[in-house]
Amino acid sequence: MGVNKYQIGHEESSRVSEAMTHYYNSKQGHSLASGIEKVKTYISQLLEFNGYGKLSIPGSLLPDLPKALGLATGEMAVLLNISRSKYYRDMEEKELDIDTIDKLSVILQVYEMGIEAFEGEKEVFNVWLHNTNVNLGNVKPIELMVTEKGRQAVLEAIVRIEYNLYG
Repeated sequence: MGVNKYQIGHEESSRVSEAMTHYYNSKQGHSLASGIEKVKTYISQLLEFNGYGKLSIPGSLLPDLPKALGLATGEMAVLLNISRSKYYRDMEEKELDIDTIDKLSVILQVYEMGIEAFEGEKEVFNVWLHNTNVNLGNVKPIELMVTEKGRQAVLEAIVRIEYNLYG
């Protein structure tokens, strides 16, 4: 497998990049954070995290995230690429490690963009995440989200849906 099946051509990549830039610049608030009062501040911070500097997120956020995203706790642990027991241990931590924070920020961006692309329908977006996708190499988007490149491929697919770039 010498060629990455998720790789896209330069011209298409440029259009996706422009669309993603437009998408991020056009967002005023964060729809994912609405309705989740207990974790609203942390979700907003994670959605705005750019990987630079220090961000302090308590482990106490972890029990609420799966419910907010419509996932099982085990699925959330898989997305973070950690064991379920580590996920539960991290819930007790005063502060999550930077690797976990970085993964959470991208996962939340995927959800934020996905819910927006599916016109606010979180359940429909979750169905899309859990079904094989021809444009992602016949793989379920949720399965790709365990790696950085996979999360990027899912983000690009969502942007294509948002801007009707699939054809």
